[in-house]
Amino acid sequence: MPNPLSSKPRYVGAACLVTVAATLGLSACGPDNSGSDKPAAPATAAASPAAPTATVPAPAATPSAPGKAPTAAAPGRTTPAAPVPPVATGADCTVDDLRITAQDNTIDTKEGVVTVQMHNKGSRECRVNGFPGVDLKVSGGSISVPRKAEQAVSGQIPPGGDAAFNIYFQVNTTGGTGVKPTQIVVTPPNDTHQVTLAWPGGSFPVDNPDHPNSGTKLEVGPAGKVG
Repeated sequence: MPNPLSSKPRYVGAACLVTVAATLGLSACGPDNSGSDKPAAPATAAASPAAPTATVPAPAATPSAPGKAPTAAAPGRTTPAAPVPPVATGADCTVDDLRITAQDNTIDTKEGVVTVQMHNKGSRECRVNGFPGVDLKVSGGSISVPRKAEQAVSGQIPPGGDAAFNIYFQVNTTGGTGVKPTQIVVTPPNDTHQVTLAWPGGSFPVDNPDHPNSGTKLEVGPAGKVG
């Protein structure tokens, strides 16, 4: 008996008429009623999956040059104040800066002392450093008083301050008149100007300046700051 299906025309499936994407060729299609035919290709190609987003790693720190430590940020700090310059010392005291007086400070029966005081009457600080020049006016001439073997010490004399030095001599105990100075001519240390004062002390033996080993020597000490 003839197969009734064999006499019917065979139809091509509609899916075979669809053109696939450019990347695919035309697919051959079998009859709709053939179980051995391959299934029709999908009408369109599946959408390509989205490309994953690439994560760009941060650039690595540039390595320090060999032998050098990485430079670190300086911590916050206060800029130190500029150093205060040292106060300049005053110039040497001169006759113009000083009010000079003399007084007898003898307290011993053998050694006499006359103290010459130098008061800074000016408005600036001045320096006293060294030995003064001292000449004693006596009858018939003058005596230049030698320096005592002491170390001079520099001193800054502020306005209103004082410096002083001593004149040492042997007290006259001979019973005679001895040598009685009438005036002192004072030249401050490192100055060339002089001031003349009355001698406030007593007399000393006639041979004292000529024979210093017999009793107290006639000498002047260095000038120094008082107080």
